[in-house]
Amino acid sequence: VREVMMMVWFIGVMGPVFAQAEEPSRACSSIAGYSVVPLPFIPRLITPSGVVAGITSLRRAVVWHRESGVEELSLPEGFNLTEPVAVMPTGEVLIDAFDAKGHKRAAFTYSNHLFVALPGKQNWARGVGAPGMIVGEWVPEGGTTTDAVYWSNTVPHSIGLCCGGVLKAVNERGTMIGDAYDDRGHYHAFSWSLADGQRIIDPTDAYSSA
Repeated sequence: VREVMMMVWFIGVMGPVFAQAEEPSRACSSIAGYSVVPLPFIPRLITPSGVVAGITSLRRAVVWHRESGVEELSLPEGFNLTEPVAVMPTGEVLIDAFDAKGHKRAAFTYSNHLFVALPGKQNWARGVGAPGMIVGEWVPEGGTTTDAVYWSNTVPHSIGLCCGGVLKAVNERGTMIGDAYDDRGHYHAFSWSLADGQRIIDPTDAYSSA
């Protein structure tokens, strides 16, 4: 199906919108005042300034700028696949990279054809928020299962969950949300901040995901 679909990007008074055209030959050059830009990849995110990031059919991260077009990011050494997570305000691209079998993974920032790895083992970035703040999951030193982590100016911090979990998003005030496991193996949506600590959002006898 993917071979006969074309991703297009609409720009207009209502802001950026992604859409799919079933047959590229039928795509119009403009629709109701929107300009239409064909994108030769699958979009995953768009910034307020109009930068689009996504993946190719080979699962390689790409970035599109209106002025310069498409740039396919190179691969970090030892990895086969990459996915964009965010485009930072500084222009750096936050990506997750993994090997062909999915056994090895790591998170990087990418700029000017250079990769900088986030510290830690088996990292997986999920989102960005406050300046210099990245959230995700990792395997702590000496641990065997993944746990929630955030990086502040690339320095990793564990938030002390009892039984593992993941941080999925953080806002500009530094409040984070994610999923936490309890000692019975149940997972729960929670919020966390330096000021307030952890707060489980749902009833303790239920399952939920942020």
